[in-house]
Amino acid sequence: MDKKFLDKINTAIDKALEDFQSNPDFIFENELERLKYQYSQPKELKNWKKKQKCIVDGCDKKSIEKSHTIQKSGSIKELAENDHILTPNFNNKTGEMEMLSVGVNIASTFPGYCLEHESLFSEFENQKDFKTGEHMGLQLYRTVCREIVINEYQKNSLEDLQKRYIKTVAICPIIFSSLI
Repeated sequence: MDKKFLDKINTAIDKALEDFQSNPDFIFENELERLKYQYSQPKELKNWKKKQKCIVDGCDKKSIEKSHTIQKSGSIKELAENDHILTPNFNNKTGEMEMLSVGVNIASTFPGYCLEHESLFSEFENQKDFKTGEHMGLQLYRTVCREIVINEYQKNSLEDLQKRYIKTVAICPIIFSSLI
């Protein structure tokens, strides 16, 4: 990975942190809203892990379905019991946090990279350790990419919901006028 690319990642992360530090409330109204957003598993997200275009700029190949954000053979396996780990989830019915059990094969996965770009992480995954600063940079890059993919999916889902709402609102006067 070249220095120019790593500098670009660092600049983006610095900007996001700067924005947040200048006004931590600009993202969420309160702590409950933050928890709800961060840990909810809405029904719409069940399908978000389908193959899509590789997230690496300029790559038009299809992603694999399950790129691990955290290496399965390292941290996830160490934390697992009976090949499952616990993950936080916000229960919309109770308004409280809970822990859900998920299999190690799907824990921390997302459809991010094609086979070629998935191999960017193979060196430190095979070593089961971060030996260089570049390894840490790649792990940070992979984590940020997962957030980009899931946030893009959520944004698209909300835009679709908004379009359906606007369409329904536009139809309502027609329905009501036909009832009178």
